[in-house]
Amino acid sequence: MAQLQKTLLTKAQLTDHEARADALRKVGRSIITGYARNDMVLFWDRNYPGLPRQAGDMFKMADGSLSPIYLTLRALPSVEADPRLYDVHVPRAAQLILREIGALDEKGRPVPKTKVIGLAMAGIPLVDAIRLTTGIPALYTRKLPDDVKTEEDVEKYLKAHGAHALVEGIIKDGDRIILWDDLVTKFKSKLLGGGQAKQEVLRRGLKNVTIEDVCVLVDREQGGTAEAVQHGYKLHAVVPFRSKGLGWLEQTGTITSLESRITREYFENPTSFQTPEKIAELRQMAIDAHRSEPAEPRQVAPADEPRAVAPVTPQA
Repeated sequence: MAQLQKTLLTKAQLTDHEARADALRKVGRSIITGYARNDMVLFWDRNYPGLPRQAGDMFKMADGSLSPIYLTLRALPSVEADPRLYDVHVPRAAQLILREIGALDEKGRPVPKTKVIGLAMAGIPLVDAIRLTTGIPALYTRKLPDDVKTEEDVEKYLKAHGAHALVEGIIKDGDRIILWDDLVTKFKSKLLGGGQAKQEVLRRGLKNVTIEDVCVLVDREQGGTAEAVQHGYKLHAVVPFRSKGLGWLEQTGTITSLESRITREYFENPTSFQTPEKIAELRQMAIDAHRSEPAEPRQVAPADEPRAVAPVTPQA
C-alpha cells in the first residue's frame, strides 16, 4: 500500500509538472510575440524610429560582436499598446517558474525566507511585478560604474566604497535569494549581479544565505546555461529563444521568412556574421527587401497606438 501511494504521488507530481510546463510554453509564446509586435525584438533589415542606425546595419553585442537580431526588453513596463504583457503575462510566467523551483508552495504562497533580487536595471521592474503578485520580498542591485565588469572588480569596488550597499533591501540569515533579469546571452552580467549579492551578504556578516538560481524572461541560448553551471548557478528561462521563441515568431507570422532564415543561420554560426563580406551582404539584403515592398505582412501593435523603440544597450 505504501508503495502504491508513493507511485500515485509521483504520477500526480509529474502531471503537475507537465501542466506547469505547458502553461509556461503558452505564456512564453504570448510574451515573445508581444515583444516582437511592439518592436522589442529588432531585426537588422528594418528601420526603427529613434535608433541611430539604418536598415541593414547589424546590432553590436556587449562583447563587440555583431548580430542580425536584438532583443531590447527594458521598455516592457511602458508598453501602452499591450499592457497585459507586463501586468498579466510576466507575473504569470514568474509564478510558474517560481513554483517549479520551489519558491512558491502548491497554493502559490511564498516559501518562507525566499527573496528575489532584480539585477539593475532591467530586472528591477520584474521583481516589482513579482512582489505585487506573489508577496515575495523584492530587492535590487545597485547600478555600478561601467568599469566594474567582474566579481573581482566588485570586491575592489567594495574596498574603495565600503559604506555603499551593493544590494538595496533586507536580507537575513538563512535566506534563499533568486536573481531576476530580462535577458541572458552569455551570462557575464549575471555573474556580476550574483557577485554583488554575494559580496553584500559578506559585507553584512550574514550566514547560510543561498544564491543559486537565476531567472530570465528570454535566454538567447548562446552559452548562458553552460556558463551558469560552471559558476554554480542554475539558469531558468521563460523563453528559450533559439530553440522555441524563434519558432513561435514564425508560427504567428510576426517575422518574415528572410528574417527567420538569416536569424537561424546566425545562431548556427555567429562567427560567419562578423566578416566584411557578410556585413555587406546583409546590407544589400535589406536594400533589396525594401525595394520589393510591400513585404510579407507582419502583426504589429494597433495603428492608433503610438509605438516607440527603447534605445539599444549592449546585451550580456
